[in-house]
Amino acid sequence: MLNEGQKSVAKNIVNYTKQAKMFFANNNASGSVEYLEPNDIIGLNLYAYCYDNPIMYYDPNGHSLLAIFLILAATTIVGGVIGAKKASDEGKKGWDFAKDVILGASMGLAVGEAVLAVTGVAV
Repeated sequence: MLNEGQKSVAKNIVNYTKQAKMFFANNNASGSVEYLEPNDIIGLNLYAYCYDNPIMYYDPNGHSLLAIFLILAATTIVGGVIGAKKASDEGKKGWDFAKDVILGASMGLAVGEAVLAVTGVAV
C-alpha cells in the first residue's frame, strides 16, 4: 500500500491521500489540466472506473464498466420477463402482476451480481 504522498514507482501515475482514502491522478509535467472533463461523469475523478483504487482494480481496455452494465441489465430483463410469464400463467393482474415482474427482475439482478462476483469482477 502506498503511504501518503508516495507515487507508484513503476507507473508514476498515482498519489494516495490517507485522509480522503482515495487515489488522485498526478498532473502531467506541464501542470496542464486539459485532460479533465468537468461535464463527463468521471471527468474529475479519473479513478472512478476502478472504485478509486487503481492498485486493486483496473480496466486495461476501458470496457469492463460497459460489460458489467450490460450483464446486469440483461439478467435483470430476463428475470423480469420470467416473472411476467409466471404472473401471466397464474392469471395475475394489476399490482399482483407488477409485484411478480419486479420480484423476477430483482432476482435476475441478484443472479447477475452473483455471476460477476464468482468470476472475480467487483460490483
